[in-house]
Amino acid sequence: MPVFNWAESPGSSMTLQPRVVATQFGDGYEQAADDGLNPVKQVWSVAINNAALDEADAIEAFIKPGMGRARFDWTPPRQTVALKWKCTAFSRTLNEQVGEVDLRLTFEQVFEP
Repeated sequence: MPVFNWAESPGSSMTLQPRVVATQFGDGYEQAADDGLNPVKQVWSVAINNAALDEADAIEAFIKPGMGRARFDWTPPRQTVALKWKCTAFSRTLNEQVGEVDLRLTFEQVFEP
């Protein structure tokens, strides 16, 4: 499995997304249950600031061919175990320093053996 080895910058953030099956009844009562074995996934907005152009090109070359479907290993900040991810969004912004760019990537956790 490919590994995303680039270091994230401050400003990266994580959101937990639950998957729930719910039924709402006419009297306002709702019944809800977890959907599946892994009902909560992490979604990371990964920031890589002030990346040199060649580093940004390498990251884009890693992400672009399988964008949205290819899986890779990545260890999120302050965690010790690599998990499986897919990248669902990638943006590149030229910053004020010539020859450097800021990258934003969205990583969604995937569950597979």
